[in-house]
Amino acid sequence: MSLLPNTCRGLAAFMEALILIFTPEFLYPSHDKTVQGARAISMGNASVTTSDFWSLHNNQAGLAGLKSTQAGIFCRNFYLVGEMNFQSAGVAIPSGRGALGLSMSYFGYSQYSEKKIGLAYSHSLRGSLSAGIQLDYLHTHISEGYGNNSHLTCEAGMIAKLSEELTIAAHVFNPLMIGVRQDEEERIPVVFIAGFSWRPSGKIITVIEAEKHTGYKPAIRAGMEYLPDLCFRVRLGYTTPSVPSGSVRSVMASMFTFGAGYTRGRFEVSLAATLHQAIGWSPAFSAVYSFR
Repeated sequence: MSLLPNTCRGLAAFMEALILIFTPEFLYPSHDKTVQGARAISMGNASVTTSDFWSLHNNQAGLAGLKSTQAGIFCRNFYLVGEMNFQSAGVAIPSGRGALGLSMSYFGYSQYSEKKIGLAYSHSLRGSLSAGIQLDYLHTHISEGYGNNSHLTCEAGMIAKLSEELTIAAHVFNPLMIGVRQDEEERIPVVFIAGFSWRPSGKIITVIEAEKHTGYKPAIRAGMEYLPDLCFRVRLGYTTPSVPSGSVRSVMASMFTFGAGYTRGRFEVSLAATLHQAIGWSPAFSAVYSFR
């Protein structure tokens, strides 16, 4: 009888290993362009056109319209696996026609972890155009004698508000293609994202964007936010899988997302959930506080 629990635990560990080995780019960060903030996640991970606190991570150009100093935290678990937790925190401060930001994030557990520290600056240019740039410090820890790696890279983005209804934006992460290990071909991916948002009314926002990783086919993200009143928001979205270039077909399923947000005075909280049709749920939570 004691063989059954051991067999089940071994099978579970084997399945987790398969997930980590064969689908890393789709399931967990690996120092790529990880979307942050429960709002963006619930809208299909579409974030490049959004101007809010989480632009600190998603597209620094969106910080240019910041009106007050803000601080926020973000937590996400991938597929209810204990070793696949992601946490981040940051602060953004208005400065003249722009803003300064400092962010920190952590993914993993004691045996494997990734850390990122970012220093961002955004600026409002002429008209409705804004731009932002961020310097990133990346650190990877692998136990069992594999050692640590640290690197510097950068990311930058632009947002253009063409009208009250239409906004377009683009963002690039790691344009210099900094390597994870200089003596190997493995690289931190270059990630380019472009998209637009359309606001047909004061209560509905729709967003669509495309993301391209080096070595992967483009992925499409789409989402919608509905504002029934000034305090409450409902969101939903859809994301296609990241498929390696050259693949004819993929075993990866698309993901559906949904969530909600609530604002009360200076405090804003959002919840999100991602449903992968084959693997399961990924919950997320974020909170932002405005000091003035």
